[in-house]
Amino acid sequence: SAKEIADSAYDLGTIMEIPVQQLPRLQKAVLNYASATQFSVKESGLDMLSLLTKLNRPLSDATMLFDKMAYATNITSLNAKTLSEMLKGVGTEAIQMKVPFDEMLAVFGATDLQFKGSEGATRLRMIFMGLAKDTKIHREILSHYGLTMKDVDIKSQGFTKVMERLKGIS
Repeated sequence: SAKEIADSAYDLGTIMEIPVQQLPRLQKAVLNYASATQFSVKESGLDMLSLLTKLNRPLSDATMLFDKMAYATNITSLNAKTLSEMLKGVGTEAIQMKVPFDEMLAVFGATDLQFKGSEGATRLRMIFMGLAKDTKIHREILSHYGLTMKDVDIKSQGFTKVMERLKGIS
């Protein structure tokens, strides 16, 4: 309704403290995200503010991130709660390894098909943490498969390339 849209504009303006000229574009993205996730507009705004802080991204990225998250919930089995759990559980490690946000969302969607919610986040976090550790045992294991730490360095090789290299190793 018109009242809900007006209320959402007020909530966004006060919660996120954004310039009034940026409000219409951000409001559309927030409404799309709220619709896709079934969150209230206020919850959606707070969710995005938390994500921007965690990702250390400027407010100007909010519209792009909202749109990508709404799209991810529409084309995968992810729901907003699961997506939020995964971002909280794995986001920091993925960000430190410079995994692009699009790839992160795609991995979350694929992981959620096998492991639901926090279990998927836990397994992804273990992968990220394992790949980040340069220990003798890790080097030995990788060497057994003909790989080096450089081959699985997500920062330099990219997440997708590293996962393709590890695919099928057991």
